[in-house]
Amino acid sequence: MTPRRIALVAAALLATVLLGSWLYRSDEELVRAAADAIVEGANQGPLELTRALEEHATDRVTITVSDLPEPLVGRAAIVAAASRTATMGRKLSFRLQHVEVSVEGGHARLNAELVATLQLGLRGFSSARSGVGLFEKLDGRFRLTSAEVGGER
Repeated sequence: MTPRRIALVAAALLATVLLGSWLYRSDEELVRAAADAIVEGANQGPLELTRALEEHATDRVTITVSDLPEPLVGRAAIVAAASRTATMGRKLSFRLQHVEVSVEGGHARLNAELVATLQLGLRGFSSARSGVGLFEKLDGRFRLTSAEVGGER
């Protein structure tokens, strides 16, 4: 092999490694992307939330909110709760802040501050709460199995 061919092979190998590492997403990034997709779906409406939950949550996903008497169990219950807020003439939107993800094998934990903003006409009221989401890797994808949202900070 000539020096030029060796240099070309080395450059191709380096390019392949760089491209692979750029395209490969870590488990932490996959968990964050799943959480972001669910939050974005909730902000867009019931149909989008349903799609996001089907893709990024288990069938029996459970969300426990400190202000609610009972947890929301299942995708349909979560979508119904989100829809009730919209039908009462209020626009509720969410965002995640200060997100930390830890992964151990097929399980992941996401700690974040969940900021909910309620729009009433021209006025908006925001509330920050601590939240924990538990994810499980199923069929190569991380899916939300449960979440707990604490009281206001």
